[in-house]
Amino acid sequence: MKISGARAVALVLKKLGVNYIWGIPGTKILPIYNEINDVGINSILVTNELSASFMADSYYRVTGKPGVCIAIPGPGLTNMLTGIAEAFLDSSSILVLTVNPKKYCRHFHIHEIPQLEMVRPVVKKVFEISSVSQINELFEAYNSSYRDQPCPVIVEIGSQVMEQEIKESELMPEVLSTPKRISKEPIAKIIKHISEARQVGIYAGNGCVDAGKELLKMSRILSAPIATTISGRGVVPEDYELSTGYGFGRTGSPVAYRIFKNCDLVLAIGVKFSEMATGGWGLKFKNIIHIDAAKDNLDKNYSSLFSLQMDAKIALEELNKSLSGAPRPVNITIIEEIKKYRAEHTFKIEKKIGRGNLHPSIFLHELRKCLPRDAIVCTDVGYHQLWSISDFDVLEPRTYLTPADYQAMGFGIPASIGAAIAKPDKKVVCICGDGGFLISGFELLTAVREKLSLSVFIFNDGALGLIKGLQKTLYNRNVSVDLNNPDFKQLANSFGVRYFGISDETNLKEKLEKILEHKGVNLIECKIVYDEFPRYI
Repeated sequence: MKISGARAVALVLKKLGVNYIWGIPGTKILPIYNEINDVGINSILVTNELSASFMADSYYRVTGKPGVCIAIPGPGLTNMLTGIAEAFLDSSSILVLTVNPKKYCRHFHIHEIPQLEMVRPVVKKVFEISSVSQINELFEAYNSSYRDQPCPVIVEIGSQVMEQEIKESELMPEVLSTPKRISKEPIAKIIKHISEARQVGIYAGNGCVDAGKELLKMSRILSAPIATTISGRGVVPEDYELSTGYGFGRTGSPVAYRIFKNCDLVLAIGVKFSEMATGGWGLKFKNIIHIDAAKDNLDKNYSSLFSLQMDAKIALEELNKSLSGAPRPVNITIIEEIKKYRAEHTFKIEKKIGRGNLHPSIFLHELRKCLPRDAIVCTDVGYHQLWSISDFDVLEPRTYLTPADYQAMGFGIPASIGAAIAKPDKKVVCICGDGGFLISGFELLTAVREKLSLSVFIFNDGALGLIKGLQKTLYNRNVSVDLNNPDFKQLANSFGVRYFGISDETNLKEKLEKILEHKGVNLIECKIVYDEFPRYI
């Protein structure tokens, strides 16, 4: 039976297991919209295409499956560009669909710009489907977005393809190759370096998101402390006895900094040594072994004793087989130092109680107590994000979503909506600055339309707080950083969401528990006071 090109696109996506597509319908993509809904794929209407790319990104982050978004050519795609760039630098797998607006051999079509040339630098691969006979390239596009280094992939479909016909039987899935195993030689080299080291430390990134069990096993065999990048938070529980939390440079946790100074070998696994991951490249290493699925990440910014291109889970499985026969004695000194630091850090936070205001440390400390271990927390960019890095423990993988290496404001609310759609059985919260809310706050209408359960906490200080603090400290100026915020209570009522206000620490835990009991969409205005810089600055 012959079907249209638009129908073929929808059927390929369905065969790939795509359940959701985010975007805004437009004339050029209506044929695809009609067909994706007919085959049972949910199309999620957003208020801005930027949010569609953020939602697709967060869908990948919480599920491990590529998120799919669709845009009209020209303005729809350019609206998405910031979200595509965030996914590119944060190594998130998203598939972006658009069309080529040219249908006739004429000039000056509506939406016609060199869109692929614009987006090419921030995607892994570009697919141009100009004939219905190329529809099967969609299988490759989807799969390539998560192979090796997860990244955005864009598919531009010619307008003429929608009306062309193809036999449904000709839609053939790509045959995926079996992941390669490691030969004995690199394993032997790594084992040799480990055996010669006095104290091994493990630095884990987001490439280890599905290798938590293997990481824990290696840590126990080697009695090795684990630190993570920002994106890697949660790959092992941060209450694990050998977890030092985020980082081990001067912007990381103090205990990580102290402990890793004494590690003469660091196993960096699934890590990009980016500016954010290293605190401005402030990390100091004695010796590194670097393992990553992406060749382009190896030996960048930091040279290694030995580097290996390999999936983290496969590499760890092979290494653990060789290491398990000779486990190292438990390093009680490191465990006690970590335990002592945690107690001191908790005491430091609790000392802030009684000031009569709402400090971000206190809020985050109490919020962690009120949430289940597997709750998903999304942040935007700003003070609240940096405070959450130090004062909110992440206890499971794929539960802390934050824009790390691109730092795009407006990420938080769309990301939390994408997460709530993907994981309706989990508690999802967003922590957002008032500046970030002004960029994407209208997406709460999307959350209401989709009948989601979601709590959005706005840290309202009436300014671009982080920039205001830096501007005052560095230049003694106050320029273009104060906001003219709406009445959030009235805004919430107009959106049809439940409003709560928190102005101080009084009965904070009880207030948070009451708020989190409510189903549906909650908007919580928090009158946060920033009277000091967080550690990560």
